[in-house]
Amino acid sequence: MKNKKGTIILSIILAVQFIIPLSVWGYETYKNKELEEKGQEIKLNVDSVFCDHRGVLFRIDALEELMYADNNMYIAFVNNENGFSEPTEVSGLPTNDLYISANRLYSWYSEDWGFKYESEKAINLYDDYGYEELYNRGVEQANITHGFCEGPETEAYAVFKIYKNRFKVVNLYVDGIPVDTVIEKYMNNDWDASRYEEIYYDDIYYDDEIEDYYKEYYDEELNEYVTEPVAA
Repeated sequence: MKNKKGTIILSIILAVQFIIPLSVWGYETYKNKELEEKGQEIKLNVDSVFCDHRGVLFRIDALEELMYADNNMYIAFVNNENGFSEPTEVSGLPTNDLYISANRLYSWYSEDWGFKYESEKAINLYDDYGYEELYNRGVEQANITHGFCEGPETEAYAVFKIYKNRFKVVNLYVDGIPVDTVIEKYMNNDWDASRYEEIYYDDIYYDDEIEDYYKEYYDEELNEYVTEPVAA
């Protein structure tokens, strides 16, 4: 009798262990299907794009600032007159369907690199140590300002599909070109990557965080390095 009870208890435990992951899988499948069917696409300006063995990684400064402000907040999206979306931090659950919680966004974000877009082309092209910078808004601005390349500035943006705290990256564009095509052009030496390479000129640099120029030099009287802001 004791063995029979033990067998029943063991069967119940095994059944629960099987049902729970199946329920989670079913819930995730349902939510992902809901995202595909009801999600809306938005465009967000991108500030830099890298490519390495993990895929394509990109940064959106506007999202990063909100993401670190308060992880208990939501980020809602409203389209502006140019067709791009502006992320806005809100304290309560947004009334529309275009929102992401800061916690969910942060869990998908890599502090070293930013957000990820899956790209087989990138994964197949680079080893564990190599990477290429395909785009950098701040560096390009500095190079145009100092005459190292001509304007206008290149536009880069990501297309997200969003629905009630579910989201995915649909595609990533630089100068209106899908990023997989950009990778192909880069590998065929048909992409002007020099626009996005930081050039050091007379010890003047561009700081992305303060969005301004500065110079650094050694002051012999003070016996230390000095940093000063400079006009563009």
